[in-house]
Amino acid sequence: MNKRRRGAWGEERAVAFLQKKGYTVIARNYRAPGGEIDIIAELGERIVFVEVKVLGSYGREELGRIVGREKRRRILSTADAFLAERDEFRDRPLRCDVIAVCPEPDGIVHLEDAF
Repeated sequence: MNKRRRGAWGEERAVAFLQKKGYTVIARNYRAPGGEIDIIAELGERIVFVEVKVLGSYGREELGRIVGREKRRRILSTADAFLAERDEFRDRPLRCDVIAVCPEPDGIVHLEDAF
């Protein structure tokens, strides 16, 4: 499976996981100059920006290092662009999560408020 196909597979699993937990997906693969956010979702009043990683070469012990400083900066900048376009979300509580998807059955690790 190539990188793009594996990423799409991981995002599909992450969306299904979030929806099962009661999240409403607002956008997928939102792009702005300089960045992309894999999933933007709502949970109650909270807006959640989600980075999805497929754990191919990463082990579970490395989850804290999957999203580095530069990637976090790009996600936060892209989140600002999204909020600037969507006034209805501007004053709502925000959170940035990471979902790591493993090939094993139900192999999903959800790091809430990861950064």
